[in-house]
Amino acid sequence: MSAFRENASPRLQAALDWLHAFDKRDIAALNNIVTDSFTHQTLPISLGQEVVGKEAFSKHVEGLSAQFADFETTETDVIEGPQKIFILAKSTSTSKSGAPFTHEYGVIFSFDGEKISSIKEYVDSLYIQRFFTAEQLA
Repeated sequence: MSAFRENASPRLQAALDWLHAFDKRDIAALNNIVTDSFTHQTLPISLGQEVVGKEAFSKHVEGLSAQFADFETTETDVIEGPQKIFILAKSTSTSKSGAPFTHEYGVIFSFDGEKISSIKEYVDSLYIQRFFTAEQLA
């Protein structure tokens, strides 16, 4: 359980719930936390990832089930503003080939009311590229 859950605002609770649902790839829970017009963007832009909507993101999450065991996320820092929350986190898992996966990233959550309307996820692009290149070769 995250140390940031104690006395969390409803929006911070929603962001933490989203991370936990993502860890378990619980698409129903993810979709209940976000708006119908939800968008997800993986950054930096140099990765060439398109902004995706709720349905496309759900399919992406389904695809991760074929690649990884459940993730375990630890939030290391949280900054909360009136309409946005930034969470710095570290996730660990094991790929289906047995390779350890440890990824640090930052997520900006934007809100419409108490629901998440968009996510901008800044990934460790060098680590991601190296990891998935090695997985393809395995």
